[in-house]
Amino acid sequence: VERAALTRFKSPSTKLESTPGESERDFRARVVLAARETRDSKVAALQAKYDTKLHTLREREQKLAAQRAREDREASAAKLEGMVSVGSAIFGAFFGKSGVSKTDIQRAGKAVRSASRVGKESADVGRVEEQLAEATAAREALEAELTSAVATLSAPPVDEVFESKLVKPKKADVELAFIGLAFVPEVDPAS
Repeated sequence: VERAALTRFKSPSTKLESTPGESERDFRARVVLAARETRDSKVAALQAKYDTKLHTLREREQKLAAQRAREDREASAAKLEGMVSVGSAIFGAFFGKSGVSKTDIQRAGKAVRSASRVGKESADVGRVEEQLAEATAAREALEAELTSAVATLSAPPVDEVFESKLVKPKKADVELAFIGLAFVPEVDPAS
């Protein structure tokens, strides 16, 4: 018993120590598991930190996409109305009863106003598309930032070199739990 020694291992990266009697293989598995759990908790914390920002950007993208669709519809309606106004003004001017009348001038004025409205609606569509592109770029940049932050977290050590420490028992620390004396009588087989 005095010559029995115990080898204990210590992981420098996780600061874990092996338990008495734990093999190096078992200790390595425990260290890898602890490192993986630590990394997973850090990843979860990072994702929670970025989730609110990403959620806000996604909502903004959805609102801008809906606004773009509405502006597209309005621009299409304005174009159609403008074409009808221009067509009726031209048709009235050429096929009207008399030369250029007051009604023809009013129709031409309405056609010009419709054309300016088409330009305004097209500018609105362009502005919304630009805002949507900016929001999408901001979301993608934030997702890339999250991905790179997760990638920088260290992976669990697989081939880490452990510090080993040989623990020798001391006489003062050795305790006898039981002492016994056994007597076995010797029997003579000749008798």
